[in-house]
Amino acid sequence: MTNLPEGAVRKRFDECGYGMVIADGIGEEGESASRIAVATLAQLGMQFGKWNLRIDEPIAEEIMDRGERFYRAIDSTLLQATQHLSHDLQTTLTAVYTAGTELFFAHVGNSRAYIFRDGELMQLTRDGMSDRQPRDRAAGIERASIPRRLSTDTLGGPDSEGPRIDIERCGLFHDDLVLLCTNGLTAVVDDESIAQALRVCRTPDEQSRALTDLVDLAGGTEEATLLVAHYSIRT
Repeated sequence: MTNLPEGAVRKRFDECGYGMVIADGIGEEGESASRIAVATLAQLGMQFGKWNLRIDEPIAEEIMDRGERFYRAIDSTLLQATQHLSHDLQTTLTAVYTAGTELFFAHVGNSRAYIFRDGELMQLTRDGMSDRQPRDRAAGIERASIPRRLSTDTLGGPDSEGPRIDIERCGLFHDDLVLLCTNGLTAVVDDESIAQALRVCRTPDEQSRALTDLVDLAGGTEEATLLVAHYSIRT
């Protein structure tokens, strides 16, 4: 197990804020999908990001709208790349961006973002599960022969309606800890065990090691990818 495999990066978009991104590719082309998603998001952030620490409602809405456009562009990029491959390029993608005391987060899939505050763990993201009928994205025709089922939303997925993209924000406080992780952690380690590991350990490196050790002890079969960041709010 490792806490920073390929497909997970931390990216400083500019001097105004700090972002973290985690992607968990699915299937035979999963590693390629996660690489493309993270690289595309970083490129879009550097090219079109006009971030500002002085957050008011119009700027917050602009940041969130831009985040959704970025995710739609990544979805389109993966679908275009799929045309030249024998397998789909699908991945989860969870990103957070801080601006002053605001934390923005964008999310597709079953990876997660948490805030750990005052010894308590709070899940920010909703697990991206959909019970929509799978559709042929190119033709926009329902595959009537395939029964309705619970499936995981992904970027690059086959649903013609596209993935459900969650873009939200919340306040950030001094000494908050933000955790991004794939379901390689949360499928085998419950939230209270995660919180206890974060309470006992002090530094991000120690906390990351403690969490990956929990995955190993639980006999997890999937690689757990996670990022831990501590935030200090200057007033």
